[in-house]
Amino acid sequence: MNPAHPILSLTDPENGFTRHYQISMKTDFLKVNTLKPLRAIPESQWEQLRADPNNRELLSQFLPPGSFEFRGFIFLTAQDITATRQAAQLKEALLLPSAITSNKGLSQADCWLQDQR
Repeated sequence: MNPAHPILSLTDPENGFTRHYQISMKTDFLKVNTLKPLRAIPESQWEQLRADPNNRELLSQFLPPGSFEFRGFIFLTAQDITATRQAAQLKEALLLPSAITSNKGLSQADCWLQDQR
């Protein structure tokens, strides 16, 4: 998954159908100001952050909450990618050796076909 364009999956509680949305953000009208000086991030920590960019504990050591001021606004766009995502999942399932010889493989294909109706 591309962290710049995360995918949000929402399941309808009534029918159990899951829709997938790719989120895009446009930050052209957002200004970020630092409120206090920040510590330098050692190279070893950079490697950890690159490996796990959602590590909030590590991020908060070097980018403490309350150190920034945000002004402006962000445009969020959610594009429905449900059909594309389901087709990719079906393709992956059908490439497995047991795709058409096991009940699980056949039921995955059947579920996908029913979702397309």
